[in-house]
Amino acid sequence: AYMLIYVKSSAVSEILETLTDQDVPKHLKKRFEEETRERQRKEKEEHEAHLYTDVYVVRERDLFNHVGPDLVYFGHITPLKVLKSSTINDLKKAIEKQWDVPVNNQRLWTWVERENLTERLDEVLTPSELK
Repeated sequence: AYMLIYVKSSAVSEILETLTDQDVPKHLKKRFEEETRERQRKEKEEHEAHLYTDVYVVRERDLFNHVGPDLVYFGHITPLKVLKSSTINDLKKAIEKQWDVPVNNQRLWTWVERENLTERLDEVLTPSELK
């Protein structure tokens, strides 16, 4: 959409005068700064996205609260972003930090999507595979 505005020649200097910092309301300055920070955060996130992978951590409560054909609906699970270069021990520490689950109480499994589009536990990662 376009808007055409006519300005009297005699009023141009008054209407189109240069804005100063004092002319901009404080609440607008704050909003512009927040938008700038958010845009920079998103740009940084997009730029570094190739360095991270999403890990879906299914907890016991997720299994018990789910109703449906699968064991869990991954759409309700918030992924944990981890560096692709992280080790399994780094992942376990991140899980402990995020959800207060001690490393010794964690059991990591792989999941597989089956031909009928359901997801099931595939196999537990043994201690030798975790190194």
